[in-house]
Amino acid sequence: MPVIDINKDLSALFIQQVQATPDAVALEDDTTIYTYAELDHKVGTLAHRLRGYGVGRDSLVGVLLPRSAHYVIACLAALRAGGAFLVLELAYPPDPLADVIDDANPAVVITNKAQATKIKTSVPLVTLDEPATEANGHAKELSPLPDDDDLERLAFVAYSSGTTGKPKGIANPHRAPVLSYNLRFSLQDLQPGDRVACNVYFVWEILRPLLRGATIVTVPDEASYDPAALVDLLSSKRITETLMTPTLLATVLSRHPHIEARLQDLRTLWLNGEVVTTDLAIRAIKALPKARLLNCYSACETHEIACGDIGDMFDKEALYCPVGPPLDPEHTYILDESGQKVDNGISGELFVGGPLLAREYLNRPESTAKAFTPNPFDSTPGARMYRTGDLARMLPSGLLEITGRVGAMIKLRGYSVVPGKVENDIVKHLAVSHCAVIAHGEGLERQLVAYIVRDKDSSADRSVVEIDESGHSPAARRTLLPYLAHYMIPALLLKPEHNFFDLGGHSLSLADLASRVSKNFGFHVSIARLAETPTLTGHLETPSNSMICSVSKASTVLLTGVTGFLGAFLLNNLLESTSANIICLVRFNEPVEDDQPGGVARIRRNLLDLGLWRDSIMERVEILPGNLSRNRLGLSPEAFEELAARVQVIIHAAATVNLVYPYAALRGPNVGGTREILRLACQGGATVQYVSTNGVLPPSFENGWPEDAMLDIDEVPEKLLDGYGQTKWVAEQLVLEAGRRGLPVKIHRAGTISGHSATGVANAWDLLSALIVESIQLGHAPDVEGWRAEMTPVDFVSKAIIHLSDQTHAEQLIFHLGDPDPVDTRAVFDDLKELGYSTQRLGWDEWVALWTEKRGSVKGGDGAFTVDILRSGMPTVDFLKGIVVLNNAATRPFRAVVERPKVDSVLLETYTRHWFARGWLPRPPLRQQSLGGSAQPIRRGPLSGRVAVVTGASSGIGAAVAAALAREGVHVALAARRLEALEAVKRKLVIREGKVIIRQTDVTDKTQVEALLRAANYELGPVDILVSCAGVMYFTMMANAQNEEWEHTVDVNCKGLLHCLSSTVPDMLSRSRGHIVAISSDAGRKVFPGLGVYSASKFFVEATLQSLRLETAGRGLRVTSVQPGNTATDLLGMSTDAEAIKKYGEPSGAKILDPEDVANSIVYALRQPQHVAVNEVLICPNQTSSNYKN
Repeated sequence: MPVIDINKDLSALFIQQVQATPDAVALEDDTTIYTYAELDHKVGTLAHRLRGYGVGRDSLVGVLLPRSAHYVIACLAALRAGGAFLVLELAYPPDPLADVIDDANPAVVITNKAQATKIKTSVPLVTLDEPATEANGHAKELSPLPDDDDLERLAFVAYSSGTTGKPKGIANPHRAPVLSYNLRFSLQDLQPGDRVACNVYFVWEILRPLLRGATIVTVPDEASYDPAALVDLLSSKRITETLMTPTLLATVLSRHPHIEARLQDLRTLWLNGEVVTTDLAIRAIKALPKARLLNCYSACETHEIACGDIGDMFDKEALYCPVGPPLDPEHTYILDESGQKVDNGISGELFVGGPLLAREYLNRPESTAKAFTPNPFDSTPGARMYRTGDLARMLPSGLLEITGRVGAMIKLRGYSVVPGKVENDIVKHLAVSHCAVIAHGEGLERQLVAYIVRDKDSSADRSVVEIDESGHSPAARRTLLPYLAHYMIPALLLKPEHNFFDLGGHSLSLADLASRVSKNFGFHVSIARLAETPTLTGHLETPSNSMICSVSKASTVLLTGVTGFLGAFLLNNLLESTSANIICLVRFNEPVEDDQPGGVARIRRNLLDLGLWRDSIMERVEILPGNLSRNRLGLSPEAFEELAARVQVIIHAAATVNLVYPYAALRGPNVGGTREILRLACQGGATVQYVSTNGVLPPSFENGWPEDAMLDIDEVPEKLLDGYGQTKWVAEQLVLEAGRRGLPVKIHRAGTISGHSATGVANAWDLLSALIVESIQLGHAPDVEGWRAEMTPVDFVSKAIIHLSDQTHAEQLIFHLGDPDPVDTRAVFDDLKELGYSTQRLGWDEWVALWTEKRGSVKGGDGAFTVDILRSGMPTVDFLKGIVVLNNAATRPFRAVVERPKVDSVLLETYTRHWFARGWLPRPPLRQQSLGGSAQPIRRGPLSGRVAVVTGASSGIGAAVAAALAREGVHVALAARRLEALEAVKRKLVIREGKVIIRQTDVTDKTQVEALLRAANYELGPVDILVSCAGVMYFTMMANAQNEEWEHTVDVNCKGLLHCLSSTVPDMLSRSRGHIVAISSDAGRKVFPGLGVYSASKFFVEATLQSLRLETAGRGLRVTSVQPGNTATDLLGMSTDAEAIKKYGEPSGAKILDPEDVANSIVYALRQPQHVAVNEVLICPNQTSSNYKN
């Protein structure tokens, strides 16, 4: 019986799965996670665009993209539009790529900006990282979509490698992959929760998991053949199934002798592309005893031919493993030279017929007729069979064994090579009269070897020695020999311009080279960088360009500016989102080591003022007394050298900001300090993340300055009129020059930074805040035509810098973080009016005069801090109107997950409440209630902006907790089994500031819990709070042995909690911050009759939480057990044991708790300061005569 509906096409089968598991995780890559419903929406949107290009039945849609989520979406969209996807390899040089596109003639090609430049033809493009455009000039009337049971139409076209001649487009109809996947599901099925890494044969793998509810994890191109990176990905992504070539597996095993410890989740490993040696099979079974190893034999023209479990079918005495039993034995034929079937055990040429065959070679009727011949063994009209070119025999055990290639074709790393063609080319182009080419070695060492007879006319005794232009000495060559050996040729014959691949190198040997170079140089050198410049010269230069380190992977980060406003939030975000130790440079005139306590005090004072201090901060923070204006930062040569050796990333956010001081006064800290930071980075190879400003550019035109905007040096004195902007411009030039010389650098240009979007905490020296506050105090606001205000919240800027510091793949050097669309100040004062701060409008000169009289004069005003700011420098109208706008179009794709808060009444309410709390305003803001009514002051508590996950949120205590946290301004992820109930809960929430997402989750399924946490981290941010409310309760008599209910109790109440803890606690501990709250019960303190197993499960909860609390004491994690008494929840109606219900479960009429009572107690515990631990909360009604418990 088929596992899937084999009468539907691939697109229809995917839609069926979307409907079955809409909230299961479907697709992941490095930056995105999509559920089935979200993926379906993406596919539908792109398919609609493709239809505008005339895509329909048998139309081809080219896909030229890196291996990522976008690639999967593009393929599915091509199918949804009724067409077929055309695989365009990134490795194609421009001319072969143009040949393939001309041959296939796709209706449109899906690509990105980085790859679009490779396309020389005039084919229409859909560039995914550019705004969508209409398909002008293309299909006006859309053709009808093909029927979903039309399995003979094209699904995809993939071109052969061309190792046996010119590449051929292998055209496969839907029928072939549908039946192929069904066969593989019958061998090894998939289900929701399985995680499949799509690796070597990417296109072959990306659709199959989506037909069974599993999760696709795309393996980036640079990790596919890098054993270290690949194993890291398989481990970190908890992969349960993947595919490798035998050569790749051999390389992985040689690099990771204890691979089982790294791949504990791997249950299935498919091997394909080459024969599997018995030696490799033995090593693999030993290394991965828990994984099922499946040896699969296939061809692009036939899909799967044979497959079997290696553990069941290899002979230790044989050299190679069989490829398994034929999957369609009726259509698998071994024939002799006359085309007759041979007996079992006799070798012959392998032919394959049946319904899995490709349709044709695209536009190659002669090649198609030669490879796909009439099938004399099948009476079906038009039946064909494919000539594989392999020699095979059927063993007595029924297993198929591949014994060689017809015409001695050699299989090398998944490619078929005709040795005769290689021999002919050698004789033709070299001084050789005879030549024989064979394969030598196994695994990574397998290569082609040519045995030659020299031409008689050539000089047989001639010795050829080639040296490069620098005249390498023998000593130098000996030094280079261990490195050059990876080119697999003698060192004396190597020239700087020789190409690694032309000399016999391949992807796996390149991975080996990258690994060894990385180890020798002490930092990561990627395969992709070596492949970009595959000559010796290029490889020798690559390490100097490979030192870029992401902040999340750094063990030590140097941060400057931490006693300032932005720097404090950068420190907070570094501690929250990384595990690095942070060295904070604190300025002292004459820095010495004894200044460290003073540095701690200054940082603590600043963070306390901003609401960021917690005692655990100093566990990962080291104080470095220094001075940016001094050589070597004021450090001794030894200390400077030691610091350079320790630091992998430098975030340079320190600067002296003063719009009055001239260049000379600011040159020392702003220019000299940057120079010394770059000197430090060059000495140790650290990556520099430099925080710049919009002040390096003059007031901008309407659309703002793009990221590559840069003033020429001659323009600076005329267009940058203040010393601060001039020094930052010079500092930027130093950073860019260091980048040109090979130092990894990035520049982050910020605009005007305002207060925190959740807490409102503000920079006390902010001019714009002072103008707004003083306008409110006066009751009059300036009315200046063209005065636009930028108010970019500091938390957005700090999070964006940290996130962008992880985008090591981005070639872009400069990122823009300012607001590209500053708000008109008239709108700001209109919003303030809604909050209870009415102002009359005055012209600027009138407003200044009124302010001077009422607030700015010695006699007038009350001496507020904002008064002092304006007294020290009242701006001019030209200054107000001369805003520098930063266009961020090129930055947005790289920081898309960091959402910019809107400047609206919600944000202004946050700011004005903070200003009131600081005493700058006479009264708090008002906010109109959502359902009318009077305006009421709104207070935002300490939980605002935090991220929480609530399980069991569909009803009862969980739903009440969700509502309470939403009211507190918390970003909440709601989880439960019942999706409709979750949606109903979300509709009822009063969400004023936070964001709420819902995820269907069964806590007894560990993979679903992990998916929930990944979604929360991706959509909301790092999780600060876990509230575990999922639970069940059954009244049962022990004598009645209600096994099913007992097991369910243990699964949900015990295992569910453990799944939640394992998915949250490690990350919280790494950030030294987090709060675990779990619903226990008063039955976890005392056993109640009729609730024996339930009480036992709650005793388990108490023991688990107590142990967690004791083991993590002092590490920033708080753990709270909430023990409700009798509470009105759905749990009271779950029991089926009539005797137990009658005896112990009938309500007595006594007062019981509402879920909101329990939720309020949880909020109380969460709101306490970091130094206060609420370990247990026992909450009961005043009268507790009821028998049943919660």
